[in-house]
Amino acid sequence: MAIGKLSKSLYLSSLPENCTFNVTRFEIERRDDWYSYLEGASSRKAPYEVTPRTQDGRGGVVGHSILSTTSVTDRGTGASCTLHFAVTCKIEGKTIEKSGYFKFSSTNWPFFGRPDYCLGLFGFDGEPVRELTSQTPTLVSPDPYYMSIAIKDNKLYLIASIEDNLSTTVISNVVGGILYAHTKALTWAVGLIF
Repeated sequence: MAIGKLSKSLYLSSLPENCTFNVTRFEIERRDDWYSYLEGASSRKAPYEVTPRTQDGRGGVVGHSILSTTSVTDRGTGASCTLHFAVTCKIEGKTIEKSGYFKFSSTNWPFFGRPDYCLGLFGFDGEPVRELTSQTPTLVSPDPYYMSIAIKDNKLYLIASIEDNLSTTVISNVVGGILYAHTKALTWAVGLIF
């Protein structure tokens, strides 16, 4: 990983059987001293459908982002990029769709090097923004983000983590109201569907 470049990926860990997940468009911030880029698996451009990761950890790529300076001495607020998505589900004979977004950003860039933290800002359209913060490692790519979709009691949950820990138990605990604390490793957005 070059100094002045920050790459981050997002994976879909799980999705209810009656739902589809589609990346609908990319929003790339363009500025003179900064560079941002988004793509799907195999360099795909939006729109495209994403299926969850397999048991052995293959697939499930929602997107890969690159944030970069155009010079190693650029500093301050860097560029960002956002992928927009739609979750479509068939529930009790009805088709519902909920739109949302995941924005790849960072804290301020120093005079030399990369920002201290990667920021993942996400949520459903019209709902409060949620944030995942992860420390930027030295000279290597940061760990990816992971997300899962769940449904319970007319609510659609978007659960995201900076750790590959979105097990069935963790998801059940979130939708069951057992996990209340917002942590840096795990947070979620909730959208009403009826």
